[in-house]
Amino acid sequence: MGVLKLPSRCIGGPVCLISEFVGSCLASLLEVPVPDFALIRADRDFVEMMRPFDESFDGEEVGFISQFEAAAPFTPQLIQDVKNRDCFTKIVFLDTWIRNEDRYFKKTGESSSRNTNNVLLVVNGQAKEPYTLKAIDHSEAFRSYLPSFKMEDHFGQQAIDDPKIYGQFPEFTPLLDKEVAGRVSERLASINKPEIQAIFGRIPKSWKLTASAKKAFITFVVKRAAFVAGTLVGKLFPEKITLFD
Repeated sequence: MGVLKLPSRCIGGPVCLISEFVGSCLASLLEVPVPDFALIRADRDFVEMMRPFDESFDGEEVGFISQFEAAAPFTPQLIQDVKNRDCFTKIVFLDTWIRNEDRYFKKTGESSSRNTNNVLLVVNGQAKEPYTLKAIDHSEAFRSYLPSFKMEDHFGQQAIDDPKIYGQFPEFTPLLDKEVAGRVSERLASINKPEIQAIFGRIPKSWKLTASAKKAFITFVVKRAAFVAGTLVGKLFPEKITLFD
């Protein structure tokens, strides 16, 4: 069973699917577990199969499908029983890299945006540490949900140098690991243009990503990775200043 997202069914159209696909691929680069996903063509046979359930469904298009996984609700108690505890740290790095407000984000002087539905605690069948943490739904990453969003002019230096931290639920804070943060920073620092171009090369033409938008997007992803690699560890683990020996 899977969760299917199609351009015609997403608010924002193909832009949100591009964010979903790219965000999921970047999660994999940082070894953040996500449900298995793929691009799928909703062809004529699929349209005919879906029409009894939705009469307005009448066009062929390429969509994003991910495996449905039953999960326990996010609670401070249950996250203590997560097997892959390194992912508390990795998700903060991922969401800060892709500027994802759709998990946890606190704006200056405003209340926080909190969406625990995008953190899955998947039952793994083990008696000890019975949950595996997985991240889902990156369709609003890169702030693509904004009404004014235009890829060609949204990925400038101000976005690259955005100093805010994303994805750091208060429940995550005591579980963050400095050693893991160091390893993730090293991986981010190693991100190169060819591996990001390979991801963008898989985006369907029907999603209408223009050449100029693709260039700006790729440049942002690479430069933002370097920025986060060089700054986030110090923000998460500030050095304590000792005035007296």
